[in-house]
Amino acid sequence: AARLRPPAPAPADGAELHGVPEIIDTGTLMLHGALVHLNGVAGETGDPVRDLVRYIRGRQVDCAAVAAGQYRCKIENFDLGEAIVLNGAGRAAPDAPPRLRSAEEKARQAQRGIWRQ
Repeated sequence: AARLRPPAPAPADGAELHGVPEIIDTGTLMLHGALVHLNGVAGETGDPVRDLVRYIRGRQVDCAAVAAGQYRCKIENFDLGEAIVLNGAGRAAPDAPPRLRSAEEKARQAQRGIWRQ
């Protein structure tokens, strides 16, 4: 039976990771063996993960550590966490910055993703 490897330790604040991620949930990526938690994003599973995989489509993600294990990531020039929350593929975490809380409110009002009724 295959044995799972434990994730690599999180890099220090300010560290950067680049590459094509594996999607764990819409708020958590695996990049070069390190768990990358998108700062301020409470991830979802299921359909939102499939949508995120399609969105990334093998493109490189650039992530910078902002706290222990917490990253702000971009895909091209777009903030990945903000795009996820704005499209209703995740929620703003309780400690999310204002830009993510605003993105969640816009997604709720537009009934996007998890906010569809």
